[in-house]
Amino acid sequence: MSLPYAHEETAVAEAQRVFDGRMPTAPGDLRVEARGITPVPEDARYGSPRRLFTVWFAPNLTMTGVFTGTVGAALGLDFATALLAVVLGTLLGAVPTAYLGTWGSQTGAGQLPLARLAFGRAVALPGALQWLSSIAWDALIGLFGGDALAQLCGWPFWAGVL
Repeated sequence: MSLPYAHEETAVAEAQRVFDGRMPTAPGDLRVEARGITPVPEDARYGSPRRLFTVWFAPNLTMTGVFTGTVGAALGLDFATALLAVVLGTLLGAVPTAYLGTWGSQTGAGQLPLARLAFGRAVALPGALQWLSSIAWDALIGLFGGDALAQLCGWPFWAGVL
């Protein structure tokens, strides 16, 4: 037996030991996912578009949605035109994300391994940009939400943000 072959055998045994933990089997199963970045086998996949809808809809119920709804009025658009602009903008922004979201269910892999297909080791750059974007998004939610709260309650801006 050659050394590289023995090394491969050891690596396979180690991977089986690491990834043989009990996996979540259904929605609500609160076990820790131990598979890592390895693809999820077909027989271990579960979920539905209905379940994903709630996962993505609930976090978007923020004050930025209210702010987005007021932009049309601030620009002087009538209700129908403003609503159409919001709906079209949302759909145009969602199409690339929805398409990329199908890759995970087709491959069984998470977003980081899939991003590496397109970017290789340079995935750190879009990852850093996403991290900065998330910080900016959280800041905007806090600022717009705080301003809305301050306006509604008659408080100073800093009190609404806090």
